[in-house]
Amino acid sequence: MPQLLSSPFLSPVLSPKALIDLNHLDIFGTQGLLAYLAELSDSRMVRGIRYSHLSILAIGLCAWFAGAHSIGQMAKWAAQLPQPVLKSFSCRVDHKRKCYMAPTDETLRRIYHLTDGEELDQILKRWLTATCQQPCLNRDTRQTIKHLLNSQEYRLSVWIAKQCDRYARKRAALGDVLP
Repeated sequence: MPQLLSSPFLSPVLSPKALIDLNHLDIFGTQGLLAYLAELSDSRMVRGIRYSHLSILAIGLCAWFAGAHSIGQMAKWAAQLPQPVLKSFSCRVDHKRKCYMAPTDETLRRIYHLTDGEELDQILKRWLTATCQQPCLNRDTRQTIKHLLNSQEYRLSVWIAKQCDRYARKRAALGDVLP
């Protein structure tokens, strides 16, 4: 039980909606999720960038694997991350409060809106395939990854399109235009 409580990410035992136990996956290593996401280009303008493109995508993906099924749920999941994990994701520092800041739902929404979902799907598929081949991976996690790869559940491009479409309709109803 102490191992469940001291691990960086919440265990699926404590979070029943989770797809995969993130504590068994390589997120930050040389063959981790962040390394694979580094292949994506950042299409944002340099002015005003507060978060790393990779950090936001990785946090969103980890939240998705942890059972978050909307941008708002991803932001709530990210807000509950411990400071050392936010530091590992290279989140921005709030110098006044002297802490790392999790991205908000608005930040997550903007980044996923600007991300090529098909390219993200391909990178995620390659990372999951490489992760599945790691000898240290436990049997349950390996089976879950194989299930994800053989189904359409890992297809984030479809999910991103739905989220961005829902967001665009909501903004249009308010009289706003997308940034």
